[in-house]
Amino acid sequence: GSDNNVNARSRELANEINLAESDQARALVEERLGIDDADDLDGSITADASSDVIDFRFEAATPDNAAIIANTWAEAYVELLSDGA
Repeated sequence: GSDNNVNARSRELANEINLAESDQARALVEERLGIDDADDLDGSITADASSDVIDFRFEAATPDNAAIIANTWAEAYVELLSDGA
């Protein structure tokens, strides 16, 4: 019933977050931002099982830089998703 749907959705979201945090995504982010190690970025990728939204949140010296990082990471995720990674 309902619990199975929530558990299945939680697993699906966990898989999506794993893709967003994958080495492939990190490599795209590093390349596009011109950085050596995406692990040095201050942020998180999370999701809520009650929605279909993955939240990319990053902090930087300015709000614009934080948005660039978050958007770059989200774009890398969407590209990998589209490629069937």
